[in-house]
Amino acid sequence: MEYSKEFYLRSADFDMYERITPKTVLELFQDIAEKHAEEIGNGFYTLFSKNLLWVTARTKFVVEKNIAKYSTVKVKTWPLTPQRLIFRREYLIYNPDGEIAIRGSTDWMIINCVTRTIVPGADTFPENAKYCEELAINEKLRKIKEIDGEKTFYEVTPQYTDIDLNGHVNNTKYADFAINAIKPGNKPIKSFQADYHKEVLPGEKLKLTVVSNSEKTIVKGENTEGEKKFTCEIVFGE
Repeated sequence: MEYSKEFYLRSADFDMYERITPKTVLELFQDIAEKHAEEIGNGFYTLFSKNLLWVTARTKFVVEKNIAKYSTVKVKTWPLTPQRLIFRREYLIYNPDGEIAIRGSTDWMIINCVTRTIVPGADTFPENAKYCEELAINEKLRKIKEIDGEKTFYEVTPQYTDIDLNGHVNNTKYADFAINAIKPGNKPIKSFQADYHKEVLPGEKLKLTVVSNSEKTIVKGENTEGEKKFTCEIVFGE
């Protein structure tokens, strides 16, 4: 139940300070998860034929080493033993020297694409499969808590290119929303987490609230009716 694949990183996968972007990390997670899901028989098209969709509930990654532009990295993934509603998948990104550069975890769920409600989906996994229970991030992914601090605000309206096959804003795009709201400058990211509360549909305007303290920065996204759509937590290094 492990799967690995090599990816070539382009210049567009890095920011102006030549650091891999959070969106790129999430794209690597998404791509390899999709490929492995197809391998084990519960990929996008298989589930869609049953009116089911994979959606991301929560994702986190921790950066251990910088990755250079134009590198070929190996990404490894494996799902933990399926639960009733939450399906956790682990990720490791290795640099060209074979060192672990990034550790990641994602909580996935399955929804009915007609009713948009969460449904059990453990039976979509292979029977009698042997699961690796090793954790890439050795902790449970917990809900992001709000913090006190000075607030700044940012507005964004998702565009055509932000929408994916599920008809809503792709999970990787929220990373760009958050980073654009923060404008961190030359501060390296140590860890990034995104909690996805409700799907964002095409053209749905978002108000982002940014709050920082000495330890972390929180970005909360709400629509014009005040519904919380997502929350990101970013910890920066020196």
